[in-house]
Amino acid sequence: IGIGRYGRLPESVSLRYPATDVIAMRALLVERFGFRPDRVVALTDEEATRAAIERAIASIPATGRALIYFSGHGFHDQKRDLTYLLPFDAEMQDASTTCIALRDLRDKFDDLSANKVVTILDACHSGGIKIQGTKGVEESPYQYYLDAFEQAEGRPMLLSSDQSEVSWEMANGQNSVFTHFLIKGMSGDADFDGDGVVGFSEASRYVEQRVPEY
Repeated sequence: IGIGRYGRLPESVSLRYPATDVIAMRALLVERFGFRPDRVVALTDEEATRAAIERAIASIPATGRALIYFSGHGFHDQKRDLTYLLPFDAEMQDASTTCIALRDLRDKFDDLSANKVVTILDACHSGGIKIQGTKGVEESPYQYYLDAFEQAEGRPMLLSSDQSEVSWEMANGQNSVFTHFLIKGMSGDADFDGDGVVGFSEASRYVEQRVPEY
């Protein structure tokens, strides 16, 4: 999911790179990791309404595996102590019904039957989501990506910012800072132990190092 333009928000809040973030992530999944193209659902800008996003999450097969990726705006409501992701049709004066509360998103993930769900949020304040009782995928010594993924279970999340932080776009480039380094890490730069597998913890460690440095 990548949202740079918003239908009901001022033009001044537009972002440059969410759509290209999604294109780059899709290419990585299909060309490097062998995801079937027809199994990758890409929602950008006006396609990424709240209803469309919720339908896409609900369509994940009961026994399947899923990677959920979001690039766009997030904000933290101090009064309600709630963090939201903004879909294309978000209205700030009615956030509770037009935006996606991360608390509600957590509940939707808990309801998924799929036993392997990786969530990556590239948005401001994305650390406002608090997952209770989840288990991160540990680094695997398996030789092939597929073997590692087949053995791993859980609902790990990789977040671009803490609840009080913002995420940045690159001054010169084609992606957000977080997604730029995420893709570099997943493409092999994060293979710290040299086993040919970029584990979830390796990808997390890589972006935790490189993003603040940048």
